[in-house]
Amino acid sequence: MSSPIKNPENNSTAADSVSGTTANCSKANGSFSETRQMLEDVTQGIPESILLLSTDYKILWVNKATVHQTGFKEHELIGACCYKAIHGSDTHCGPPSNPCPVQELVKTGQPVTTVHEHHGKNGNTVYAEVSAYPIKDDAGNIVRFVHISRDITESMNLEKEREMLISELQDALVQIKTLKGIIPICTSCKKIRNHNGSWEQIESYIHRHSEAEFSHGMCPHCVKTHYPDHAGNMGEDHNI
Repeated sequence: MSSPIKNPENNSTAADSVSGTTANCSKANGSFSETRQMLEDVTQGIPESILLLSTDYKILWVNKATVHQTGFKEHELIGACCYKAIHGSDTHCGPPSNPCPVQELVKTGQPVTTVHEHHGKNGNTVYAEVSAYPIKDDAGNIVRFVHISRDITESMNLEKEREMLISELQDALVQIKTLKGIIPICTSCKKIRNHNGSWEQIESYIHRHSEAEFSHGMCPHCVKTHYPDHAGNMGEDHNI
C-alpha cells in the first residue's frame, strides 16, 4: 500500500509507478521460472546421475538418472547423506580403495574425478566414474557440491574379462614347452647332447622339452635285423 503522490497539477502518479514496478517483478519472476524449468529439462534428460550436495554431504536434489541408477525414490534420496544413499555406508568414503571426490575437492579446490563402486537399493553393484565440482558464493566460499557419476559397469566388466583372458593365456604360455634351434644328435645311437654337454636318450630329451609322450615299438626293418624268425609274420607296413 502507498499514499498517493501528486504532481503540481494535482494528478496522482504513485499508482502508475507501483503498477510498472509490479509488472517488472512479474516479468522477472516469469523469466526465472522459465530458466529454472529449462535447467530442469536439461538435467533430467542427461543419462549421468547428478546430485546436488550440501557441505555436510546431504543430498539436496537429484535427477531422474540417479533414481534409475540407485533404485531409490526421489524422496528417499533427498536429505540422506550421499555415502549412505549410494554406498550403503554409515561413514564417509575414504582412500585407498574408495577415495571421496568431494573431500579431495575441498582439499585442492579443484574438480576431482575417480572411479567408485555404487550399491543400489536392490543390492546391485554399479561401477561409476564420479566427478565433483564446487558451487561458490560471491566471496569464493564453497556452499554446495555437484556430484556427477557415469555408469561404466559394462566397460569395467569387459576390462575384467580381458584381464582374466590375458592371465589365462599367460598361464598357458608358461605350460607350453617348445623345441627350437639346432639340436645336436649322435648319428649312431641317436642320443642328444643337452645344454650341459651330457648325452641323453632322445625320448628323455624330447619329453623334458615338450608335452610329448612315447610308446615303443619296432619297425619292420629292425624286426628283420633283430628278429628274422618273426619277420615273415608281418607286412612291410606294420610294426610290433
